[in-house]
Amino acid sequence: MRLCHSPFSRRHHPLFVRAVQDQIEQLWFRPSARPPDPSAAQSLESFRRFTAASEAGDLVAVRSESGGQVRFWLTNIDGLSRARGLLFTEDWPEFGDHAWLLATGRNAFCPDGQDRLVIPTAAVIRFIEEFPHGVAIDASSSRAALLSPDMASG
Repeated sequence: MRLCHSPFSRRHHPLFVRAVQDQIEQLWFRPSARPPDPSAAQSLESFRRFTAASEAGDLVAVRSESGGQVRFWLTNIDGLSRARGLLFTEDWPEFGDHAWLLATGRNAFCPDGQDRLVIPTAAVIRFIEEFPHGVAIDASSSRAALLSPDMASG
């Protein structure tokens, strides 16, 4: 009797198929090992309260997302023009300007872009210390932060 050692015949063996199904379930249905977005819980109202109390020299965080990667960095407020609704930072993102909209935290040069100001909470600062070059984040928390009605309006 001749045994067939072809990989094709092994792929259809019930035990092999079950092992592959188990691996797929472990990879696709396991809880995410990626960190959650530390700014996901920040609302537009809390951001407006933060900017209303801010002055030149205060610290602010910039959230920058591109290609499923998110990066936070800290900068100082360089100035405020409340009459024009602008906040200016000492540093600016790769694309955009150092002027930000006070009402939404979006970049004034590119308000539909992927950068926005967030409150530099302890969670945001810990995230910056742990992932200084950015990291892929849990999509569910990122999507919640980007698409929440109060942060998307404006």
